Amino acid sequence: MKKQLFSFLTGFLAFGLISAGVYKMNYEPKKSTAEVEQFQGFYIFTDSKPVTEYKYMGTVKEGSGGGFKDSYYEAIKKRLAETARKEYPEGNGLIIKAAGYTATADVIKF
Repeated sequence: MKKQLFSFLTGFLAFGLISAGVYKMNYEPKKSTAEVEQFQGFYIFTDSKPVTEYKYMGTVKEGSGGGFKDSYYEAIKKRLAETARKEYPEGNGLIIKAAGYTATADVIKF
């Protein structure tokens, strides 16, 4: 009986491992799939969300009212990253959003 149970469990485990490997081999990125850059230790997602699981930690706000005007993006990104690092030191991702003249970032942890 123990030998049969062991054989069954071994087969079941092998099937699971093989299935997981086949799934990964058949994965094809979509046109919307991208590799994001890191900035000051954060993975930066702008108006998008990561595909992998993550934990929402909180939201930080950029307070200058500068919005996302062309030359201000780098400064806004820097201020959001600095604020996020202070308020959520365990975070390692930012989902940056712009609405009018306000820029916010959801701080996430993978």
